[in-house]
Amino acid sequence: YKKDEWYSTKFLFNLISLKKDKDSRKIRIFPFIYNYEKAPDKKKVSFLGGLVEYSRKGEAKQIKILWIPFSKKAKKS
Repeated sequence: YKKDEWYSTKFLFNLISLKKDKDSRKIRIFPFIYNYEKAPDKKKVSFLGGLVEYSRKGEAKQIKILWIPFSKKAKKS
C-alpha cells in the first residue's frame, strides 16, 4: 500500500471493493449492481450486471441497453 501510487479497500466480505493505481481505477458495489473501471485508454460503467452499460476503448464507444449493444466507431482519418 502506497497512498500516492496504489490502494485497495474491501468492505462487507468483498461486496464493495475499491482499487486504484497510478493510471487506473476500479469500483465494484455488489458485483451485479454497479461496476466502474477507468484506465488511460478505456472506461466502463455498468449497472445491474450489464443490463445498462457504457464503455469506451480509445475513440470507439458502446452503450448496452438490455444487453443489446449500440456502437459508435471511431472515425478513420
